[in-house]
Amino acid sequence: MLAQLGTDGFPVDHDTLDQYPRSRAVDYLRGVLVTSGVLPHRDEQMVALQRSLSDIFERVLDVDDRKLLQAFTQWDQLGRLRRRLAGRPATYNQINTIRVQVKQGARLMKWLRDHDTDLSSCSQREIDLWLSDGKSVHLHARAFVKWAVARGHAAGLQIPAPTRTNPTPPLDTEKRLELAQRLLTDATLALDLRVAGLMVVLFAQPITTIVKIRIDQVLHTDAGVQIGLGREPLHLPGSIGELVTQLSTERRAYSAVGRDTASPWLFPGRHPEQHLSPATLLARLKELGITARATQHAALRDLTAALPYAVINRLLGISISSVDRWKVGGQWANYAAEVARRRMPQDS
Repeated sequence: MLAQLGTDGFPVDHDTLDQYPRSRAVDYLRGVLVTSGVLPHRDEQMVALQRSLSDIFERVLDVDDRKLLQAFTQWDQLGRLRRRLAGRPATYNQINTIRVQVKQGARLMKWLRDHDTDLSSCSQREIDLWLSDGKSVHLHARAFVKWAVARGHAAGLQIPAPTRTNPTPPLDTEKRLELAQRLLTDATLALDLRVAGLMVVLFAQPITTIVKIRIDQVLHTDAGVQIGLGREPLHLPGSIGELVTQLSTERRAYSAVGRDTASPWLFPGRHPEQHLSPATLLARLKELGITARATQHAALRDLTAALPYAVINRLLGISISSVDRWKVGGQWANYAAEVARRRMPQDS
C-alpha cells in the first residue's frame, strides 16, 4: 500500500485509501496523513455508516423494497441527523441508531416477502407475528414503519417503542462521595482517569461527552479554572481545577505520531488526531470500580435535588429532557416503586 501511494492511479487522498480493505493499518495511516496535514479531516463515523448502509441495501433483493428503504434512510434518518449535527461530527450512538433502524426495516421487508406479502398490503396481524418472534431488536423497525405509514406506503400498522425494562439503579449518595474523595486525593491513580472519573461522579457527564472535551474548553481566568460543558463555563474549585489544569499540560497521545504537536483533545486517543475511545475509557474506569451509568445517574439524581433544571442545562450541557427524567419523584422514583411492587406479596 505504501509503495502504491503517490504512483499513477493511486493519488494520496481519502478515495485511494477507501479502495483498500478496511483494517486498523489503513485507519492508522489515514490518521497519520490527516495529522500531518496531507489529507483533510473528515467524519469517519459518517463514512463508516455509509458503508454499512450500502451493504444493507445490497442485501435487499426486491427493487421496490430497496428504493423504499433508501428513501427512508436518505430523507428521514440522514436528513434529520445532518440537521441536528449542524456541521458537528456524529457520535457513535447516533450512527448506531440509524444503522440498527435501517437494518431492521430491511429485515422486516424480507420477512414479509418470505410470507407472501409486502409492506403495502400486510396487516397488523403480520406485524404482530414479526414481533412475536421474541427478538426485542425487531422493535427498532418502528421508525421505518411509522415513516412508511405517514407517507402512504403502508396503512394501519403500528410497532410499540422500545423500552428499557430494567433501568440501571444509581449508586447511593455515600458511595458516590467516597468515589469523589478517592479521585481527588489518590495520587497513585492515572491522572486522566481521575479527571474523567470526576466528570462522571460530580458533573454527571456521559462518557461520550467526556472523551470529546477539547483543550480550548479549559479556561484560565482571574476567577480560577473553568470548563465549558454547557452554554456557560463551569467554575472548577480547588483540587478539581488543579487536576484539570495538570492534565491539560501533561496529557500525552497514545500515538507516537502527533506527539510533537498539541493535540486538541483533553483525552487524546491511540489514533492520530482522534480522541480517546469511549469504550477504552469505560473499561478503564470500570477497573477502578466506577460503573459509568450508575454513577452518572447518581450524580444527576443528586444534582436535580439541589439545583434548578435551567442551571444544570446551562452549566453542564445536560438536556432538560434528561434532567426531567431524573428529577426527584421522576424516573428513579418510578424505578423504586416498580421494585417495591415486585416485592409485595401477591394475592392468592
